[in-house]
Amino acid sequence: MANSTSSNSIKSTKTSSKPVKKINRSGKDKKTKSQKPLLTKEELTEMNYLREIVPTALNCEDPAVFLQNVATYIGSLTTRVVQKVHAGELPKDVMLRLNMIRNYKRSAKNRLTKRK
Repeated sequence: MANSTSSNSIKSTKTSSKPVKKINRSGKDKKTKSQKPLLTKEELTEMNYLREIVPTALNCEDPAVFLQNVATYIGSLTTRVVQKVHAGELPKDVMLRLNMIRNYKRSAKNRLTKRK
């Protein structure tokens, strides 16, 4: 009888088509153990500061989605400022400040590409 039980278990193992996922002894997947944190401590501090100053509707748990929401929000604010300057609702020197920021970003980017 003992032989029939072992032969049945062998047959059922061979006919099983689903692969078995092996888990290490701690119960965690091996990939999660070797992953580095997504953000540094400084980046997390900056993100928390952003969470305080942007509208609460933009906040979410996923850092990538949150940063995408913030970038979209900043883009829409910039567009509104440009529209108000063109409509005469804001002075033109506001545009000069925006252009100075853009030019600074471009020059910083050029400096980085020249170093490589």
